[in-house]
Amino acid sequence: MASAAIAVAAIVGASMLLSSPTSGHETAPSPSSETAASGARCDDVATREECRDIVVNGRNLRYTLTKAPTPTTRTVIADFGGPGLSVLGDGYLLTFLAQHPDVASKYNFVAVEEPWFTRDPSPDCRTRLTAFYRSSRTAAPDTQANAQALRTSCGLTAAGNYQWGFDRQTYRDLLTAIQAQNGLHYTGFIGQSFGSVRLGYLAGTDLITKLDWIALSHPFPVGVTGEELVRSRAKATAALVDQLTAGPATLPAAETPSRALPVTRFDELSAAIELGYLPSVEQDSAAAGIAGSQRPALVARLSDQLWQRYGDDAISPAYLAQLDELCTAVPVSSSAGVTESLDGVLNAALLPCRGIAARPADRLHLGSVSTCIAVSTADTVAPVDLAERTLRGISDQLRWIKIDDRSHRSGDGLAQCLVGR
Repeated sequence: MASAAIAVAAIVGASMLLSSPTSGHETAPSPSSETAASGARCDDVATREECRDIVVNGRNLRYTLTKAPTPTTRTVIADFGGPGLSVLGDGYLLTFLAQHPDVASKYNFVAVEEPWFTRDPSPDCRTRLTAFYRSSRTAAPDTQANAQALRTSCGLTAAGNYQWGFDRQTYRDLLTAIQAQNGLHYTGFIGQSFGSVRLGYLAGTDLITKLDWIALSHPFPVGVTGEELVRSRAKATAALVDQLTAGPATLPAAETPSRALPVTRFDELSAAIELGYLPSVEQDSAAAGIAGSQRPALVARLSDQLWQRYGDDAISPAYLAQLDELCTAVPVSSSAGVTESLDGVLNAALLPCRGIAARPADRLHLGSVSTCIAVSTADTVAPVDLAERTLRGISDQLRWIKIDDRSHRSGDGLAQCLVGR
């Protein structure tokens, strides 16, 4: 993902379960070993965004700061979700500000880069990622063992050792350090998808209590279990596929096959899950191409995007970022099972979390901070039923915006939340 990523991933991303590491949800290679050894300073890796770096708790972390045309200390934290996004590399903030010139003219904006983008997995970690992916495709008997080996080799089991994603304390300390370094005053928070969990990282601090307003879009349902999330996502995905394939649809243009790996039922199901991350205008034809694998190259590409696969079964470290934060946020108890159903594939994505003690964020209590939550009634990545159940009543001044756009990436509801800000 040193240049692209997954949908929901979406997702606003996470992830197989959530994020969408790039605006187009493309699969990307991991950074080079030279990059990882450099200490991850801004000069080491080119980005689309202006890059700044800062040392926090002995680690060099990167962020971008875009200032308002008229000097002000009023600043908005923009968290685009994930985990597994390359915020600076893919220009998320630049794109957002171009789409929302009104708020861009009033506030400074801060967005932070996830640690995974400038880390390189060890050779053994890469091997374990590939082994886990291959066994997951067929629900092989060694899938559970491969998941455990991945956890150990890639450093997902070490308490407090968040190599790939953010932990609560680092996220807090990073934003606090950025504020002090630049003389800012945080007045707003925009969280897309997993940004709702990151907002929870700030609970009980001045970083929340001194905010004037919060806007959440397609929020991850803070506090659900892995089983609840999988069940709701599988149901919503099945409904979306049924809706998209109910009537006549134009098949997408045939694509040139880009991999030797054969397309299987696992890929069809993975591609169906990926549909939720695509823009609505692309979903109809993509669904037609997925049905019965009428466009096998399309099925393969969408499946690879979901699983962060590139090259010869290599898996991007963006997936490790997803696990780093999801395994903490979502209690998982499911064991390895068949991957011939939507819930089976979704469960497989979370399997490495089994055995890691989850520390889910507490229910949000935002007091009188003005809060707007935008949800989609057809979102398959962050299903509306879970969002409403887990986020209802989090603020004394809470407004809900409901849209019908099927894509997890839609910004229509957020645009309504930002009117007058």
